[in-house]
Amino acid sequence: MAINKDYTAARYKTPMLKGKVWELLKIYVFYFLLFILLVIDVYFYAYLGRNILLFASLLMIVAAIISWCMVPTERPNMITALKRNLFIYLGIMLLAYITVTLMTSIDSSQLGISLGLNTGQTQNNAIQGWITMMVQFSMIGLPLAFISYEVKRIWTFYGFGFGHVTKRKRMEQLQKNIVR
Repeated sequence: MAINKDYTAARYKTPMLKGKVWELLKIYVFYFLLFILLVIDVYFYAYLGRNILLFASLLMIVAAIISWCMVPTERPNMITALKRNLFIYLGIMLLAYITVTLMTSIDSSQLGISLGLNTGQTQNNAIQGWITMMVQFSMIGLPLAFISYEVKRIWTFYGFGFGHVTKRKRMEQLQKNIVR
């Protein structure tokens, strides 16, 4: 068999357009679902949704954009982390709303029985209050954790982290160790 010397000819028949359209469709559908999840959460939480959930989600996005601009080597990881963490945050808030709604529909005197526990009235009331407090803690704590992670990423990149070693310097150190 002769070698084809025509280097301008197409070599393989690949479904490139179909693959690109599919990847683009997945990206748009994911962001659309993320937007719908945000709208549903803001609607369900009403006042807290407008003042905390929406603001916290926007702060997470702004922190990721600032980090994306300041740390160019981590850009693909930042986009993935933002999508994942925002989806988890909004999903937890939706599931927490459903859980609290279902828990409040159960009479507190019957809550222990429905959970299979032998508890008294006071403990049952405490369980309902504790679950509500955990939802409020998650509403504020999860975005703060993501923002602090992005700040840590920036600080480490510019050498303010542990031992004042930037990521670039650490990669060079590791490469020297591997080469030896």
